[in-house]
Amino acid sequence: FKKPMTATELDQAIAAGVAELEALRQKAGAAIGVASRAVPRTVLVAPGQDLRVLATSMGRFHHAVPMTGALCIGAAARLPGTVVRAVTRPDPAVAAASAGTVSSVVRIEHPKGAVEATVGLDGGRVTSAGVPRAMISPWCST
Repeated sequence: FKKPMTATELDQAIAAGVAELEALRQKAGAAIGVASRAVPRTVLVAPGQDLRVLATSMGRFHHAVPMTGALCIGAAARLPGTVVRAVTRPDPAVAAASAGTVSSVVRIEHPKGAVEATVGLDGGRVTSAGVPRAMISPWCST
């Protein structure tokens, strides 16, 4: 039986994890010719209702998920052969329409809640990705 981590130990483990992800992100950036603190993005993925993520941004864990990241994560969740697809709950509509056009919603859970990415597919190829930018309350009038 391992004793639970103290707050200090947890902080140290998180800092070490972020540092390791940052080193990996920098190597990936160099490999594709990008020298930026912001891109490429690194995201940890795990199974969830659809998918659970923990994204980094500027060398820290992001408090939610960057919207550009949500678009890419949603698309990757529906592309065969990706790590993200391997841990995402399958969408039966995508499997049924593998040769046709289909729209699929991916629920991406993050530390502050969730965002839904809508992914358009045509024959297994991503044709579009989108996320809602505003929530309209039922009591608001136009």
